[in-house]
Amino acid sequence: MSMVRTPRDARWSCTRCGACCRSFTLGPVEPEIIAALHAADIAALWPPAAEAPWQVDGYLTHRDGACVFLMGDQRCFLHVTLGAASKPGFCRQFPLQLIRDPAGLVATARPDCAGFSRSHRVGMPLAESLSDLAGVSVSVPRFAPDVVQIRPDRAVSLSDWMALEARLLADLHALDAEPDVLLAAARTTLGEPGERNPERARLAMRAVIAALSAVLSQAPDDAFTDKMRAFATKAADMQAPLPLSASDRSYFNLLLRSHIQGKSFVPYGSVAAGLGLLVLCTRLARLVSPDDPGTALSAWSRFALNRTLHPLLSRAAPALVDIFRWL
Repeated sequence: MSMVRTPRDARWSCTRCGACCRSFTLGPVEPEIIAALHAADIAALWPPAAEAPWQVDGYLTHRDGACVFLMGDQRCFLHVTLGAASKPGFCRQFPLQLIRDPAGLVATARPDCAGFSRSHRVGMPLAESLSDLAGVSVSVPRFAPDVVQIRPDRAVSLSDWMALEARLLADLHALDAEPDVLLAAARTTLGEPGERNPERARLAMRAVIAALSAVLSQAPDDAFTDKMRAFATKAADMQAPLPLSASDRSYFNLLLRSHIQGKSFVPYGSVAAGLGLLVLCTRLARLVSPDDPGTALSAWSRFALNRTLHPLLSRAAPALVDIFRWL
């Protein structure tokens, strides 16, 4: 793979928590992977794969809420027995997120990886994880709009954005500060107004949480929605969060830079809306789990990817912009 840019000081290593084998739709799997597993007689090698279909219509099945190939020690049976190349491409790519921009290829780590917060300081450099993608056919989206929306009512050219991005990443990397301070620094670099209106930001946060709660109230009862209903109810208490530890400050700094460099704001229509969602997620995680906000944020990030909730968050862009501008 050609030269890839990653966020400065980005590290990650698998912590074998197994969350990525439980919390996602497991597919689609490449037809050649399915054929190779049939050829290896995987059902004979792994008894759970013989007890029930291990794949249905190109998707791996779940057993007791986890991937059928997840072992009791949280390792992947396919990886352990047949090697990394036997796994589906989406498994080998996780938690890497790739995008191509005018300066080349960018790789970031996804915030929905439950082990990212625990390994971001002690893991291997993120760039070294790219070796796991050898031989994997990866579809890489391209970021090449004519203009980049900072806010819905303010845009800059693509070349101006790339210069702004580089300056923004450098400014944020130099700071060891709470997320709200990082947000203020981002606004300054982006040339946004310096005034604050915390009450307006809180009202926007409450509006998004109320909308999420309404959707969850109509969802079928299961362990996932019950947990998220409790999450949303507790998160509605919007008091100021406790200060972060040094490790958590560095983690949230890395997440903010990864969000910007990885262009994670694109689905929400503007930089401001995307950063507003990240700020909201960060605030909720800190309120729900002050002792371990990184793990709570990974759970929230997986929650936000739910196919029912993701469109709602996209429609909530005006409130997300208010969070970014006024907090």
